[in-house]
Amino acid sequence: MDFQDNYSRGCKACQKGKWLCIFLTYLCNASCSFCPAPVKNKDIIQSAFGDNPEVILKYLNQYPFEGLSFSGGESFLVYDRMLTWLDFFKSNKPELYYWAYTNGIKLSRKQMVGLSKAGLNELRFNIAASDYCNPSVLKVISYATDVFEHVVIEIPSIPEDFDRLIKILPTIDKMGIDYLNLHEYILVPNDPNTKLAPSAHFLMNFEMKLKYHLASLPNTEKIKSFCMENSLNIKVNNCSLQKKEYQMVGRRKTMGTLLKEDYEKLSEDGLLETVYIPKANHINLLESLKNYHKIDRTNFIHPDKYSQGRSDAFLLKILPKISIDTPSKVIKFSKI
Repeated sequence: MDFQDNYSRGCKACQKGKWLCIFLTYLCNASCSFCPAPVKNKDIIQSAFGDNPEVILKYLNQYPFEGLSFSGGESFLVYDRMLTWLDFFKSNKPELYYWAYTNGIKLSRKQMVGLSKAGLNELRFNIAASDYCNPSVLKVISYATDVFEHVVIEIPSIPEDFDRLIKILPTIDKMGIDYLNLHEYILVPNDPNTKLAPSAHFLMNFEMKLKYHLASLPNTEKIKSFCMENSLNIKVNNCSLQKKEYQMVGRRKTMGTLLKEDYEKLSEDGLLETVYIPKANHINLLESLKNYHKIDRTNFIHPDKYSQGRSDAFLLKILPKISIDTPSKVIKFSKI
């Protein structure tokens, strides 16, 4: 068993921040206690570049993206929509790697064949949504390995579910599953199953405060050891919060490149920089910068065009937009 290349092509694109996820619906037919998206709406379509395929394509053509995924909710509840969107992007961006997420509960062989013919490269199953060993879901997964180039199991690494997972892993391995993606377990409010779980907090991308299960990473190591000790061929990907933070650097660079203003400069850590020269004497500079995106553009100078010497100039570090619908934010400033 080789743990040196534990990432699918989709995961590699994600780690670089060169991937776009399109949420085709927020309707779901599972009821996971750990679900971070409690809204159940069939009609919502969302991505970093909005919900219009033509607009999304425009941005995809402006940057060297490597992958595109479809998620939800449960994307197979809007199968025709997914097929239409896949066909559109595959026709226009055939070089991208395409994958989709599913719980497998409402999924037919005919649907999988249709998506495979349309160009879907990889299908990822969340078996935690069906208690790990649902016979009908396992049958669907077995079908999937005959249909798709790659099939992946992607679940949170839940310490309390260790025994249930390792019980089914040999069966899954025999099916020819390529990867087991284990996410560090993020705890959501009001989950009765983790109310007493040992926890800590992680700050993602300078602003997202996440609560996570302290035993999740050790649980992932136990699962990796089980796979090695039992000579399983499935490759285990430890998708930790630290890896997600690294991915956010790549995502900041992607979004910063695409959405930065002409007075902003993209730095190596994916933050934008600009020189701010207030037109008035602000008593509370931090308060005035909270609405950075509304400040008159003439207050800013590109760092490379700024000449030293002014006593009223500030260097701002800005968190790029995470989508076209959200504002960029000042996270640091210092007097020059």
